[in-house]
Amino acid sequence: MDLYFSYSSNEKVIFHTTLNTTEGTNVAILTQVDADYDCTNDMDPEVRQRWLPMGIYLAYEPAMDAAHTWVG
Repeated sequence: MDLYFSYSSNEKVIFHTTLNTTEGTNVAILTQVDADYDCTNDMDPEVRQRWLPMGIYLAYEPAMDAAHTWVG
C-alpha cells in the first residue's frame, strides 16, 4: 500500500486510467481505493483529473463534493 505514495504523478495517472477503463469498477472499489490512497483529497491535478470524473460517473458521493469544490 505504501508503494502508491512513492509513485510519480505519471505512474498514478496510469493506475487511475487503468482503474477507469476496467470493466466492473464500481462504488465499492472506489471506496476501498479511496480509503487506502485518499485519492479524493489528492492535490495532484493529474490524479484529480482522472479520479473525480470517474467518481462523478459512478456517483461516488465523496468525489461529487470534491469535484464541486475543485471546479468552483
